[in-house]
Amino acid sequence: MNISRALQHPTQDPNFVQKLAVTSLVALVPFLNFALYGYALEHSKSVMEGRDNILPNWDDIGAKFQRGLLLVLAQMAYLLPVFLIYGCFFIFIVGGAGLASAANTRQQERDVAALLSVGSISIMCVAGFVGLALSLLTPGVYRQFFIHGTFASCFKFSEVLAFTRRRLGDILLAWLALGGIGLGVGLVAMVLSLVPCLGTIAVFALSFIVTGYLQVVHAHLMGQMMLKDSQTLAPMSPVPPATTGG
Repeated sequence: MNISRALQHPTQDPNFVQKLAVTSLVALVPFLNFALYGYALEHSKSVMEGRDNILPNWDDIGAKFQRGLLLVLAQMAYLLPVFLIYGCFFIFIVGGAGLASAANTRQQERDVAALLSVGSISIMCVAGFVGLALSLLTPGVYRQFFIHGTFASCFKFSEVLAFTRRRLGDILLAWLALGGIGLGVGLVAMVLSLVPCLGTIAVFALSFIVTGYLQVVHAHLMGQMMLKDSQTLAPMSPVPPATTGG
């Protein structure tokens, strides 16, 4: 994984300012921002074909939106266990509140409070662990959709799991790279926020710029990851993602 290349490549496009600005604008629009994932798929394809110095254009946004929506829905489906755990957490809190209101003594109130505290921490820890484990599968889901272009292909769990096992080190490295950028931007934003008035504007401008940049860096890392994986297996010829799910 060439992290340096992923971080530096956007500026090699002569029109990178315009393209990153549009990417950030799309990210700000609710629902339309699903198109970001379609855009990422296109850029990953360019990376695999050795054309990473030119960022994709923002044409045919409808196709980008449709493909991106299918990909996001597939990735969210893998996180359903986390949503179920949070549902149990909500039921637990409501039930605990009922017990607290029915308590007749201070001791009972303390017992219920202790139960709620320990139970809440335990459930949140389980949710965090499960969410972290399942999120490791999302690059594999991305790859499945990239290759086959169908919603159904994302649920070939054996292939998703096999890719995750083969590329686990690269997945973690990509996480560290993107997390490092996020942490650095967060620290800069914290400092800028201390500046009266202009600090808020500067933080917004920084966030706007970084949003588009992170999208293309992530797409580049995914392209590298899939190319590296294809070189260890039989040659893979990417199929343009379908416009409808299968």
